[in-house]
Amino acid sequence: MGRAFNRFWGAYCLSNFADGLLMTGLPLIAATMTSDPLQVSALLTARFLPWLLFGVAAGALADRIDRSRAIAVANAVRGGALIAAALVLAAGHGGIWLLYAAMFVVIGCETVYESAAKAMVPTLVPPGRLDRANGRLEGGRVVTEDFAGSPAAGVLMAVGAAAPLFANAGGYLLAAAVLLLLPTSPAAAAPMREGAEPRPSFRRDVAAGLRFLWSDRVQRANVAYNIATMTALPMATSVLVLVVQQVFGVPAALYGVFMAGSAVGALASAALTARLADRWGRTRVFAVAMAALAASLLGLGTTGNPVAAAALWAVFGAALTASNIVREALFQSITPNRLLGRATSTRRMFAWGAAALGAPAGGLLGRIDLQLPLLAAGALLAAALLCYLPAFRRAAARAASAEQERKAPEDTDPRRPTDHE
Repeated sequence: MGRAFNRFWGAYCLSNFADGLLMTGLPLIAATMTSDPLQVSALLTARFLPWLLFGVAAGALADRIDRSRAIAVANAVRGGALIAAALVLAAGHGGIWLLYAAMFVVIGCETVYESAAKAMVPTLVPPGRLDRANGRLEGGRVVTEDFAGSPAAGVLMAVGAAAPLFANAGGYLLAAAVLLLLPTSPAAAAPMREGAEPRPSFRRDVAAGLRFLWSDRVQRANVAYNIATMTALPMATSVLVLVVQQVFGVPAALYGVFMAGSAVGALASAALTARLADRWGRTRVFAVAMAALAASLLGLGTTGNPVAAAALWAVFGAALTASNIVREALFQSITPNRLLGRATSTRRMFAWGAAALGAPAGGLLGRIDLQLPLLAAGALLAAALLCYLPAFRRAAARAASAEQERKAPEDTDPRRPTDHE
């Protein structure tokens, strides 16, 4: 993939190790402060709310500045914020509102990080290798976030509530240092040449991203599907820490190990998805993956057996990883790179804004029955897949045509099935 991509991948893995510590550590800390499902689910609301508030602006910023430096600065700020939160907890102060604030600040920085990072990927890899690149990124995320970060958070909790946050901050700061070694991003804002037209205002850049998504039928359908899935997934996971401990009977010290179980399926999926997409086409891989995702949640909502739950959680990880890989590569292919930061962040603004509502909905349903959010989320995902599949097929066909145009004639393979077939 090249030296620049490998450095980017290394920093991405470090950041995801820190994400694993955060996403497992903060719910565990919250569970020591309260057993109220609604208060625990509010932690996910704090995770998704920044995308609703800052997502579009973050994407416009990522399309105007040096993307590699933007993600380095975002990680540095995340690390500093978590050090401050860890010091407050270590001093014996702060309650659950401190956790909400820490999550909000970290994800606020992530709006810039993710918008810039996703837009950089197509500029770092050769044409036709986006599935492989996204598979490698997803595989690295699984290993570092799920296999390493999640269990480490559970172990560090035995040291003290502040320990996962200190380790978390270290991961972000180290990733920022690695990112500074990257060359200037190819999409970085360049000085205006003499005689060139003035750059559009920041507001016009934001408006251009919104118009692009709204005017394209395929992109518009994808936004609607994102809203549905990102309502369902936080609904399912908002009180998962309570389901795992109270319904499945997993002790708190092993919660991170249980959560890492999804990484078993996800890692295999990350290694195989690009090959399966080459052989079967993206549409078939996506349809099977999303059907399995919905089925795994419905299964988790009906079982009380910890072994069966662990197996279903592994299926969940495999299915979610496969769907993410093919969808990410698809929309990177059909979106102009000059708009990719804005398109990525705007999709996430709508989707994660919906997640900010899905999480408390899961908390309210959890007050009735802890497994009810899982059942509702599974049903919603199944319905969304049926409605969205024709639009995904059109998007996959467009992406295949765009990728073939970018390839040299000798790189094309007439044996590869297309989504037209």
